[in-house]
Amino acid sequence: MKKPLILILATLLLTACAGPVPTPLSPSQMATVIARTVAASIKLNAALPQTPAPPGGTPKAVPSWPKSSPTPPPTRTRTPTFTATNPSPSNCAFPQSASETLRVTRVLNPGTIEGVLNDRLVQVQLIGVANSDPAQIAVDFSPQAMLHVADWVAGQELTLVKDTSDHDLRNRLPRYVFAGKLFVNYELIRLGDARSRPAEPDLACLATLQQAEAEARLQQVGLWKPVYPPTNTPTPQPGLGSSATPDLPGPGTVVATFPVYATPTPLPSPTSLAEPCACGGADLSCHDFSSRQAAQACFDYCQSKGMGDIFQIDGDQNGRACELARYPTPTP
Repeated sequence: MKKPLILILATLLLTACAGPVPTPLSPSQMATVIARTVAASIKLNAALPQTPAPPGGTPKAVPSWPKSSPTPPPTRTRTPTFTATNPSPSNCAFPQSASETLRVTRVLNPGTIEGVLNDRLVQVQLIGVANSDPAQIAVDFSPQAMLHVADWVAGQELTLVKDTSDHDLRNRLPRYVFAGKLFVNYELIRLGDARSRPAEPDLACLATLQQAEAEARLQQVGLWKPVYPPTNTPTPQPGLGSSATPDLPGPGTVVATFPVYATPTPLPSPTSLAEPCACGGADLSCHDFSSRQAAQACFDYCQSKGMGDIFQIDGDQNGRACELARYPTPTP
């Protein structure tokens, strides 16, 4: 049907371009021209060779591009949301109760701090840290524990947080201790300087402190650092009167021999003898020494260790320990 319309339009165009028309065509004349044009196009279309239709009807148009499988719609995956239950170790201690402020006077041992609270002198026990039994100091704390605690809290104002107990059987205050933002209980155990020990009923931070000890064991720090026995390889010593001759002398060569003596074992130095006192051990006073000389020896020894007058036995700070204490006169 498209071809006759094209021929009609072409005929009209040629008629319009043939030249000026003296008079316009009437409607009847225009209809005659269109009818003749349609008849001519029908004859022309009939004269063209026709393509036989395939058996089975007109074939469907097949696209030339490859057929692709339909793309499924994207699946929306919900991203799970996680809520941090304990992002900071100190969260277990807050809020347990209203905090208190302690002005430190001295560190009695790695787990016990003395200070002024509400105008009275008190002793604070670190919750979850070993119980500071004097007989267990060397077992429950590392050699660096006392120095670390003194470095963190000496002369500071500490924040104390109570768990459940107000005081223990020794009238100490069980507390979580904070030096600024430093959680002293947690840090002491995390560095391997102390063992974690449950202190019922104060168990709010038990899991946190036990996790800190597990990390210290894994990192093998402080108390958990492996100690290997020394391996002494014996060196053979030539006997008395023997000579060391690496090369055999030739015939007629005179070899001078010198006696080789074993190196004598040195005597123990005074510093390897027993210490006059344990500077990082239990708290001592002048009454705990047998004489002023013993107190002075302990005072001088702790000074040489850089721990100062840790037992507060030099009241006037003149370098003389226990001047006013009375000791029994030694029997000649």
